[in-house]
Amino acid sequence: MDDNTIWGLLLLLPTLFGILGVGIWTRYRWLRLKPVLFPELVAPQEPDSSVVDETEKKRERFNVPAILHGLQGVLEKDPTPQAQLLLKAAHTLEASIPTPKLSEAVQSLLTKSTETAAVQSGLIRAGASYAYIVVVPNRHEHPHLIRRYECFAGGWSQHAKLVKASLIASGPFDSLIGYLFFINPDAKEGVLLVSYANGRTLIVPSTLIQEEEIKLDELSPSSAALEFKIST
Repeated sequence: MDDNTIWGLLLLLPTLFGILGVGIWTRYRWLRLKPVLFPELVAPQEPDSSVVDETEKKRERFNVPAILHGLQGVLEKDPTPQAQLLLKAAHTLEASIPTPKLSEAVQSLLTKSTETAAVQSGLIRAGASYAYIVVVPNRHEHPHLIRRYECFAGGWSQHAKLVKASLIASGPFDSLIGYLFFINPDAKEGVLLVSYANGRTLIVPSTLIQEEEIKLDELSPSSAALEFKIST
């Protein structure tokens, strides 16, 4: 090996260590966030007769099927390409995941978030497609406010990219549709936003896009939103 080759290899070392460092940091960051983002949903058990009534009250309080149906109604009335892609993704998800299963998952996270006043999230897989449910116990559907939470410190767009990258690294990936619930502090009203990612496209709620991200070609904003009421 001549001197030129040795010097060439030495010059490459900083670059290689830099790439390795980024990889290690990304992995470390994900290992820290994953337990927070995707707590395992406890498998439903046979309900005790003493809590059946309370469960029914919670189900009636949120009426998740009506909320999800209302969102589809909003998307159907929106002629933009982003809304139509979101609508198609929602229909595809419905064909893969039974509505009761999705509704129960959303119901569980909404209930837990309002009871604990903490962010709750869950992931449902159907083949290579995923539904990502996030519940924020505050009306922080703004780019500077959602950053208050550690898991969204880099903004929603960065967070969505991180989740997408992890899913791609974990196995077959086709698409990820995100349901983002923001609940009023008094737990009487809320808003539902929707996000989407596939191999080429990243649709982000327009209210969560940071100013410096507006010109990024990879981001596609969507104004679709559904305001809903919660029974008391």
